[in-house]
Amino acid sequence: MSIQADARQFTQIPFLANLEPRALELIAFSGETRIMRRGEILFHRGDQADAGYVVLSGRLTLDPGDGREPVSVLPGALVGEMALVVATERKATATVAEPSGILRIPRPLFHRALRENPASAIRLRAFCAKRLTDFAGELNAIRRKMEADSKVDPAPDVSAEDLPGSHPARSDDVSELPGN
Repeated sequence: MSIQADARQFTQIPFLANLEPRALELIAFSGETRIMRRGEILFHRGDQADAGYVVLSGRLTLDPGDGREPVSVLPGALVGEMALVVATERKATATVAEPSGILRIPRPLFHRALRENPASAIRLRAFCAKRLTDFAGELNAIRRKMEADSKVDPAPDVSAEDLPGSHPARSDDVSELPGN
């Protein structure tokens, strides 16, 4: 497959669909493709996360290790998207369930793609802000239902703007990325 064809496949992944074609091509060209065998561990719960992974073929299993059922991850999925943006910890162990092709996207590569394509950074920030706003709305709805069910005094709603680091996207926000 060509770099352009690989990049076009990434547009089917909501998080990556916010990036311009040039940014996706850089990721497709510079990402690290690995062929993994059944039973191999991609990462462990608690590991420091320094990359995201696109499942190109095969299947992974994510086990949170807390008694909840493991989740299957199929081709076309991005695992560890927040690790592309910030340092974080793995919340599950990823095991290869069948022979798989995996594209590793190191955080520095992703940051480079955003620095070199500022419109991508702005669109991705807006995407994350909307997702955070939607999540805050869902939490508020759950809280209101719990308050109604238990007859407790209502608390004020929380919005994404109340959270640290949330402000409207600006064209100079790309300067906040590490390496700038």
